[in-house]
Amino acid sequence: MHVMRSRAPADKLWLHHVPSGTVSLARMAAFGRLNRSSMATSETTIRFLLDQLSDLPGVRARKMFGEYAVYWRQKVVALVCDDQLFVKITAPGKALVGERYAEGFAYPGAKASILIGADELDDHELLTTLIRVTAADLPSPKPKRTRAPQARKRASTKSTVRRTTTRS
Repeated sequence: MHVMRSRAPADKLWLHHVPSGTVSLARMAAFGRLNRSSMATSETTIRFLLDQLSDLPGVRARKMFGEYAVYWRQKVVALVCDDQLFVKITAPGKALVGERYAEGFAYPGAKASILIGADELDDHELLTTLIRVTAADLPSPKPKRTRAPQARKRASTKSTVRRTTTRS
């Protein structure tokens, strides 16, 4: 059973397509089974994930706002938030995951991503292939703009004149 997890505030449940057989967020919250406390991703999780993806040369994770972005070939292919892996949605990625496909949101306001379950995390071949096909389908990163050199501010050439009054 795939459980949809969204870390939206309890009064703002995310409305999105829920595949059949999943438990709704409202029902989980009503029975107290939805842990809404947020905690940062542990470094142990990142080390495990990078070890699973070690077949991909140059794969790396970069800490951002207490969570992590996973890069491969200069592209952000996934986010790791609250010790969960959220891979960007692409058509080849959806096809690869197949019926195990579940959507989740890495953080409130984020685009939907493929939520990778524990079974997929343990299968390093599937995980490596998923990252490969996702990166291949994503557009190349935009080149960074170079800033024009800023003109130096000139020191004020006007000297301050202090007027003194003389009393006669």
